[in-house]
Amino acid sequence: MIRFRTRLRDRQGSALVLLVVAMLGILSMMALAIDIGMLRTAHGEAQRAADAAALAGASAFMEMDLDQAAIAAPDRARDFAVRNTLQGQAFTADEVVVDVVRDKRTVRVKVRKPAVATWFARMFGVNSAPVAARAAAHASRAPSTRCVKPFVPPDLWAETDDDHNKNGQWDTWEVWEYEPELGDFYNPGGPGATAGRPETGYGSSYRGASRDRGRPIPLNVSAQPGFANLWAMPDGDWALDAGGSALRQNISGCNSTPIRLGTPYKLQTGIKAGPVFQGINDLVMRDPGARWDDARGEVVGSSFADWMDSPRLIRVPLYDPAEMESKKNGVVFVKFAWVFLEPASGPGVPIVGRFVEIVRVLQLVE
Repeated sequence: MIRFRTRLRDRQGSALVLLVVAMLGILSMMALAIDIGMLRTAHGEAQRAADAAALAGASAFMEMDLDQAAIAAPDRARDFAVRNTLQGQAFTADEVVVDVVRDKRTVRVKVRKPAVATWFARMFGVNSAPVAARAAAHASRAPSTRCVKPFVPPDLWAETDDDHNKNGQWDTWEVWEYEPELGDFYNPGGPGATAGRPETGYGSSYRGASRDRGRPIPLNVSAQPGFANLWAMPDGDWALDAGGSALRQNISGCNSTPIRLGTPYKLQTGIKAGPVFQGINDLVMRDPGARWDDARGEVVGSSFADWMDSPRLIRVPLYDPAEMESKKNGVVFVKFAWVFLEPASGPGVPIVGRFVEIVRVLQLVE
């Protein structure tokens, strides 16, 4: 009986030791799990900082030409990055790396805190751990947009024989025809790019480093009799009517119906000279002093603090010039363009705008 009790006491002591060891292991695992959770939260903060910085940097490509944007983008990205914190500590400039891919309108950002303090891992000699995140944002062509105007000029192509003064633009006194059999070709760039051909559309470098900024666009010059490059906008804030008042409203106002690339839209027959002129004049009179300055590549004299807010800066859809002969039944848009509207001298005259930029949206790509 004495031997049995002694053995029982020995076993009870062994169990106590095992319990202590197990508890230490469990507590250590729990402590490490807390540290891992803390580091994951810290990485989430770093990722949000990188995302915000990349989007801010890429926004420069929506407001400026390529060269100006490539210069401004790094400062924008760093400025947004250092406004963010990780565990209450702001990022510093040397903890932010910005890379700008100019021709792709892409900004890549990496943020890194080299030593984020741990809590329980210090028991194992790990006092801190680095936390980093990276993101890339791209100013890509908008797949859809609102407040589009009812003009629908073709996108620009490489014209071989109808560009009489060889200035690379469709002047209002010229009659251009898209004739691939004579060597004309068109490459829209972007998702619909043609392999082996240079991009020719508005906003490309085909006609020079300015990428068409300020180039006149004849908005209602048509290669077909009876059509003035107007399209029948869907019913939106006002209904279409035969008298033309809806057309005027669609020019001077904002039809909020989303318009999408790749979707067929019907054309509107007739010249509609009166409503077109009235709508144009309505817009011009809301910012009458604004004018395009070729030397500066922007609008001057606007009554708006930022000329990009002028109502004369309009969104216009562009279509593939290959559809010029077949578009009587409808047209499919390939991109949207920002265009600054010039005044019209009277009904029936060519309506001209100045190309500014392709309409783009910001999106994270990495």
